[in-house]
Amino acid sequence: MMIRLIMIIWMFLLANRIAVGQDSLNVNRLGQLNIAASNVTAFGNYAYVADDGGGVRIIDVTIPSTPILLGQCIIPGGGYTLGLATSGSHVYVANWFFGLRVIDVTSPASPAIIGVLDTPGVAVDVAVTGNYTYVADGGAGVRIIDVTSPSAPISVGFYDTPGDAKGIAVIGNLAYVADDHKGMRVVDVTTPTAPFLVGVLDPWGGGESYVDIAVSGNYAYVADYVSGLRVIDVTTPSSPVLVGYYDSPGYASSVAVLGNIAYLADGNGGLRVIDVTTPSSPVAVGFYNSGNSATDVFVAGCVAYVTEQVAFSTYDISNFNPCATPTPARAPDSLVVQLLPLSNSIQLNWSPVTQDTSGNPISIERYVVFRGAATEAELDSIGVPFPSDTTLFVDSAITGDHGFYRVRAVRGN
Repeated sequence: MMIRLIMIIWMFLLANRIAVGQDSLNVNRLGQLNIAASNVTAFGNYAYVADDGGGVRIIDVTIPSTPILLGQCIIPGGGYTLGLATSGSHVYVANWFFGLRVIDVTSPASPAIIGVLDTPGVAVDVAVTGNYTYVADGGAGVRIIDVTSPSAPISVGFYDTPGDAKGIAVIGNLAYVADDHKGMRVVDVTTPTAPFLVGVLDPWGGGESYVDIAVSGNYAYVADYVSGLRVIDVTTPSSPVLVGYYDSPGYASSVAVLGNIAYLADGNGGLRVIDVTTPSSPVAVGFYNSGNSATDVFVAGCVAYVTEQVAFSTYDISNFNPCATPTPARAPDSLVVQLLPLSNSIQLNWSPVTQDTSGNPISIERYVVFRGAATEAELDSIGVPFPSDTTLFVDSAITGDHGFYRVRAVRGN
């Protein structure tokens, strides 16, 4: 058997940017995975994506231009997987009619459900602070759950809002709730067993639908579905005041805020970027419309992570939040390839990466191996060596008479 092998060691935190100019302004798409995707959160080098059909996927976004699907957790019983929140090595999932699910993601390739708690309503969104998880539970309002032991979540309190709780953000002792047609509710959760209403902002139009909320400083930012973005002054939580708005072209279903910039997942309007430096006069400063429907957005550093129903995409937002590109790692000195004919396998062995291209010492967290049957452009991730810092990998799923390989070194902190 003739095996043609190409080996490239790459080490970036950010890679080449893809500048696709169609229907975009000041925002470039970096990478994309064609998977079912409804909601997203991220922490460190990983994005956690709800696939809308009863599962959560874990994606390596160390290099945002090349997101790698590492693992998937299928949730028994189905139901929509919607809002997500992370804390430590756990992901908390709002699972529609099935309430809250807690997933252990200590091993990204093998996530596992460790905790379950049914809620009386329809779990749409979730926030976690300390030992408590707060669930926006539709018609059942806000549910407060003690997750001191993530494998045994316990319901300890609730506040039944008058509308359908669809979005929630918790800052300090206050929970801010997007309550659909009933506007915004501010709930004091100082005592989790006895939350109480602090403030109310009723919508000012008949067609309002508050579906998501983010809080930064003295302002709350609400995704108002058909009406775009609402900016609310919550300096005095008992008397919130609507101070500004931006009428987006699509259907605003999610909002994230970083600094003075709000990012809106705007349905068929794509990703919208809005400057809220002057809260009373939000100004659109960028957008990217991929042609898919943007359903959720999470921002970190200079990257926006967006779910688009049939895709998960990463976007370069460095025009609004610049960040540095690290020095690439130095390539290895040697590669040994061995055919194992009895098992129809290929063994790859490479020298460890210990320096960047400037000669500075670096630590490597793990390597990721890719394989393709035709060209480098078609390479897919096929696994992470175990233990993750080893420099040897055996591919036992060879097909055809030739293949292309790539190994990426992922830098540690």
